[in-house]
Amino acid sequence: MSFLQKTQNPFVGTKIFLRQVTLHGQFKILSLSGSFLPPSAPPGATSLTIYLAGGQGQVVRGNVVGALIASGPVIIIAASFTNVAYERLHLDEEETLQMQPLVLHPSGSGGGGAV
Repeated sequence: MSFLQKTQNPFVGTKIFLRQVTLHGQFKILSLSGSFLPPSAPPGATSLTIYLAGGQGQVVRGNVVGALIASGPVIIIAASFTNVAYERLHLDEEETLQMQPLVLHPSGSGGGGAV
């Protein structure tokens, strides 16, 4: 789960790894995306990621584990493929050396499409 927290500095990006967090109250779904692969795919390849906005402007992101209950209509767009094969592409050594770490730049908008 990643989130931004307001401190003495304008904004500080913080990354925390938790197994499961239960959120109570009403949240708007900003984005819901994921993939479900055949059992032959490696563990962890299948997941459902959600971005939620709270009533006070906080944005929470995490992987959905367990039930997700909507209080109103939700539109889901899905696609399926036949003869799916999971292939992991290996990076060349040069590409690995050129990779840059991800830097958080907070913005005023929540991002993602409304659902």
